[in-house]
Amino acid sequence: MNFHSDETNCIPVAKRLVSRPALDCAARLKTQAKRISLVSAALVFVAWASLGTAAVSPARAQTLPTVTISAGPSPVGEGGPAIFTVTLSNAAPAGGLTVNLSVSEEVGSDYVASTNEGAKTVSFAEGQTRKRYIVPTVNDENDETNASVTVTLTSGDGYTLGATTSAAVTVNDNDLPAVPNLSVTPVTGEMDQLDVSWDAVTGLAYDSYSVRWKTGNQTYGPGREIVKNVNDPNSTTARIDGLRGDTAYDVEVSALWSVIDRAVAASEVRGTKTNALTVAISAESSSVTEGQAAVFIVTLSNKAPAGGVAVKATVSEAAGSDYVASTNEGAKTMWFTEGFRHDIYFVH
Repeated sequence: MNFHSDETNCIPVAKRLVSRPALDCAARLKTQAKRISLVSAALVFVAWASLGTAAVSPARAQTLPTVTISAGPSPVGEGGPAIFTVTLSNAAPAGGLTVNLSVSEEVGSDYVASTNEGAKTVSFAEGQTRKRYIVPTVNDENDETNASVTVTLTSGDGYTLGATTSAAVTVNDNDLPAVPNLSVTPVTGEMDQLDVSWDAVTGLAYDSYSVRWKTGNQTYGPGREIVKNVNDPNSTTARIDGLRGDTAYDVEVSALWSVIDRAVAASEVRGTKTNALTVAISAESSSVTEGQAAVFIVTLSNKAPAGGVAVKATVSEAAGSDYVASTNEGAKTMWFTEGFRHDIYFVH
């Protein structure tokens, strides 16, 4: 095939003879083909470079984890831990993540110490998706209703809140019902006795009351107990004696059921003091005739305790006088036998 050349185009013609213009046209076609090859190569390079750029460009921002919470075993006994699990939908990022939460309990309950309530946080290390959060509960001696402890997730940086943002664990009270209106008072005129009274327990099966006492670092134990049968006429009163004067005692009263050999109700009063022993003195007469005995009456505030008590005194007379023999002056001692409150002292 041959070509015919004009000023602008190369047109193929069916001639056997090849003219000079046709040769020039063939050369121009080769040049154009080279140019096309170079352009194609440039386009391939640009495409490859674009792919390379896409491969090394920064990744899209990571989706924030969604946080949820669930409750552990429920109920738990008073004094046991309330356990919660905080879960992230995807792993915590580099540098970790802190999730905000709030701890509360039912109004009127006191299973959680105030320091463990309110705004708190739980921290996730990089890569973690689950953490436990534990709320300690208080094992007190107050009889109270069962109540729940609640942990609620709150908003913060680096995460979003999921569908479940709050969970609760029920805490069961482990204290006995109270023996009602327990009262402990010192006995008037006695320094070694306490009177104890209470109201009968109702709605529970029991057959006796136990009255126990202790002081200082003592524990309730044998030798310091009075048992009252519920059928006794005075089954809700007791008098404790043989105590130390001016001493604080703790007193516990329990309703007992011998069938199960344990208490079904109990109350305690702490720190009731026995009466302190004080002493006073008065003169029987303001004046006596020389040679007569001066009479003084010494009185204790309470009866002398077991074993009696010694009261010390000093005898003196006005300076310059000599009505009292020297042997009758100075430090003296009066002895009160157990159970006595009054004594007479003579100065001759």
